[in-house]
Amino acid sequence: MKQTILFLIFFILVSIIACSSAQKIDSKKLTIAAAANVEPAFKEIAKEFQLETGAEVVFSFGASGMLAKQIENAAPFDLFVSADVKTVEALEAKGEILPGTKRIYARGKLVLTWPQNIKLVPLALEDIVKEDFRRIAIATPDIAPYGAAAKESLQNLGVWEKLEPRIVYGENVSSVYQYIKTGNVELGFIPMSLIKPGENFLAVDEKLHKPINQALGVVKKSKQIELAKDFDRFLTGQKAQHILEKFGYSIP
Repeated sequence: MKQTILFLIFFILVSIIACSSAQKIDSKKLTIAAAANVEPAFKEIAKEFQLETGAEVVFSFGASGMLAKQIENAAPFDLFVSADVKTVEALEAKGEILPGTKRIYARGKLVLTWPQNIKLVPLALEDIVKEDFRRIAIATPDIAPYGAAAKESLQNLGVWEKLEPRIVYGENVSSVYQYIKTGNVELGFIPMSLIKPGENFLAVDEKLHKPINQALGVVKKSKQIELAKDFDRFLTGQKAQHILEKFGYSIP
């Protein structure tokens, strides 16, 4: 009888410890503020990260500048993944990014694309000035680095002033992509990372704009600092690097 009671007590204790451990694993949740251009790649990376660590990853995608403002207003993010470097540097200067955690994780590529069912398509970037292309979408340059790169490219081509009346602004590159998919614009500038198989595009010469280096940093007020660092380390691994390259990023 005593052995039976002892066994039951032992079984209950083991069950409690197991449940407690499971709850701890379930409670490992990382919240990431990430630029819209990384959405397809980072969702895939997050799945691999969760398989290895058991940690849940929750994203808030948007324009880098808008996400930075949210962080300044104490939004509960653990990691900030920007589409540029200067936005992370600005947050770091304001004490919002944990010192020593800022780094460049990828370099993006800008492309020009269009609705797939239109008859007239540009054969070269210079064709963008043709009157047939009445609406050209870019992400808002002040808050979206790919929008800034698009504007800079058109300025360096010497066509920005002529095209500015035709420009349609999206809050971020995902918005621009939707404008293109729905046919609300004839052309649009987006990251190569958003191009899906079978979609046509023209690559923008990288000499026309500053390199689109993309940086990240751990949010100083995060309650999951070590987990955020673990995710950053995972990004440097072979699996994550392969995924980033698959979506058109180069690794600096």
